[in-house]
Amino acid sequence: MPFLIPFLAGADEVADVDDEGDDHDEDDSDYGNALQYAAEEALQDIGKPGVPMLCKALSDKNPIIREKIASILSEIPDKRAIPALVAALADPYDNVRYMVTQALIAIGSPSYDKVFHLLKHESLLVLTAAIGILPEVNRKKGIVAIIPLFSDLREEVWDAVYDSLSDLDPKPVSEMIAYLTSEDKEVVIGALNILVKVGDRTLIPQVTPLTRHVDEEICEIAHWCIEELSKEKEPPKIIRYEG
Repeated sequence: MPFLIPFLAGADEVADVDDEGDDHDEDDSDYGNALQYAAEEALQDIGKPGVPMLCKALSDKNPIIREKIASILSEIPDKRAIPALVAALADPYDNVRYMVTQALIAIGSPSYDKVFHLLKHESLLVLTAAIGILPEVNRKKGIVAIIPLFSDLREEVWDAVYDSLSDLDPKPVSEMIAYLTSEDKEVVIGALNILVKVGDRTLIPQVTPLTRHVDEEICEIAHWCIEELSKEKEPPKIIRYEG
């Protein structure tokens, strides 16, 4: 159903088909949004038979359409879409890349190998996207693959590794404890930062030996980590109904 693709642009498509050339009011936008929703639902209903068509549309010139296509592919995960989605990680638009990332995560472990090769990609946008995807599609292999990148000198890469590991559910506590004995200083520091994010004071005994580490910076960060883990958490706010 290729004729549905343009309607994913929503109000933009209404503007394109308006022969009058007039300014568009709120009714036009509502109509465009309704068309967009209907087209999206119809393409999702087609399901896996429509995947090849959707993959082709990932290169559409309209970023709204590309974003919607990626969103649809995330709802009908199919490993046939992996090559097109991996290529789309280089899209210049943040919203498109985000939805492409979600589609690859939805496909899961079959996408791991293709995404893993992107860790050497020259584009920071592609590299940081890959860092976010790998632990989600294969937790064990993904953590092992990205944690050495804590040693990357680029701030964007360090932040991407930190965010990727911090966002895992459940938190990678045992994995980070194992890395506290790493010979790579930056990996140890990164692991300590993740443990601080976990915020569990029972982790203090695992961190304490690092306060006597031969590296002064690791000692300092270990002390900071213990200080943060020792802080009392604020109790959850209780909201009562007052009728």
